[in-house]
Amino acid sequence: MSRRKHNYASLMVRSLDDFKALNDDFDSEWFFRGQMCSHWDLATSLERADSDLQRSEFAAFEAHSLNGARRLLERDIDSGDNFSRLAFLQHHGCTTRLLDFTRCLKVALYFAVQHGSCESNENATANGAIWAISKSALDEKIWEISGDCGENAEGVSRRLIQESIFKGGEADSDDALAVVFCHPCQPNPRMVAQKGLFLAPLNLQNDFKANLTTGLNLTGAKEPVRRLDSIEHLPLALKEEDVIKLIISDEAQPHMLEYLANEGIDEDALFPKVDEFVKRLNEWRPSKGMTS
Repeated sequence: MSRRKHNYASLMVRSLDDFKALNDDFDSEWFFRGQMCSHWDLATSLERADSDLQRSEFAAFEAHSLNGARRLLERDIDSGDNFSRLAFLQHHGCTTRLLDFTRCLKVALYFAVQHGSCESNENATANGAIWAISKSALDEKIWEISGDCGENAEGVSRRLIQESIFKGGEADSDDALAVVFCHPCQPNPRMVAQKGLFLAPLNLQNDFKANLTTGLNLTGAKEPVRRLDSIEHLPLALKEEDVIKLIISDEAQPHMLEYLANEGIDEDALFPKVDEFVKRLNEWRPSKGMTS
């Protein structure tokens, strides 16, 4: 397979109407991550600038963290699955290789339109961004590594992470670079509310973006982007691209926040306390006409 000439497609979302129009174009075969600054790249907490860990220390740090998780977790709630252990650590603020994603585009929009700005090339921006990554493309790479397209890709992901931890994150070739995905065996209420899952680089000696671009056969260069001129070009791009970046205009964000609140997507809904979460479950009743 030849390497693509660009990394991803990019589309500016200038209004709430634009977002509503494109929301129907994405199906369940996409994972989303919302970020309040469109200049931010996809990077795990291990890789970010505020981490003082060196790349050569990542594997040892992860092994130490997992050993701690095994001791901390009670026997009856420890799944024995390192992906789920990493999820447990991530939930409690530990530095990990995991990156939060969601299956819901509206949830990703919520995180993209939070107030904030960043500096990039000395230019401040308050534009947010949503990164969309094709599940089908990730599946294909995962099956290529496993050699069996009949296996469940999420199950293979768990095994590949286990093998990566065992090897200490070393990679013999580009074939060992990929991004895998998984839900923890015991998701917490926040993940349920956010329709969340985790994506993770398979090789710790390379960053998330390198694992993604090599795994999906993208160019790997920092900037080459296929820029879409309008919302009307998105349906075709969804058939041709594995990664799409939606840039959310700062001017549209207040209307989007109001829209999301009316849709029931706000801080209370996405960050539930356990008692409040169970209360909502107890209060739920089927809509009229809904069948079991």
